[in-house]
Amino acid sequence: MGLNVSLSTDDPLIMHLTDEPLTEEYHIAQKVWNLNNVDISELCRNSCIQSCFENVLKKHWLGKDFDNEEI
Repeated sequence: MGLNVSLSTDDPLIMHLTDEPLTEEYHIAQKVWNLNNVDISELCRNSCIQSCFENVLKKHWLGKDFDNEEI
């Protein structure tokens, strides 16, 4: 639908049941909204794009065309 959605943790020391709160968030989202691996990959990519990482790190993790909206 064109929305740039991502996941993040909120109060990971208080509200989570595992030692990996972000992984837990992705797992819960996958189950609740019946997301497939492509959907989860898109969420991960969006999270990286929206992060405060420098572009050089984004290029390293997402590829040189990470900011191409057509991908």
